[in-house]
Amino acid sequence: EMIHEECRRHELQAPELMSGPFHDAMVLSYACDYGMIFIRSKDGISHNPLEYSSPEDLALGADVLYGTALRILQRD
Repeated sequence: EMIHEECRRHELQAPELMSGPFHDAMVLSYACDYGMIFIRSKDGISHNPLEYSSPEDLALGADVLYGTALRILQRD
């Protein structure tokens, strides 16, 4: 929910989905809840030398991650 709140703060549409790359965070599932923040890639290409994300989209993803981390640290 914190990730969604950050996305709304940045006026981003953020669908929730079950993603194949869950293996990237699987080890965390034994210790804590986790979520993943995805950014757009040109033509949807991922895990490939042709993958490209704009600097603006990278910055948005970083802002969402930063804001989410701050929310986690500030919660009661």
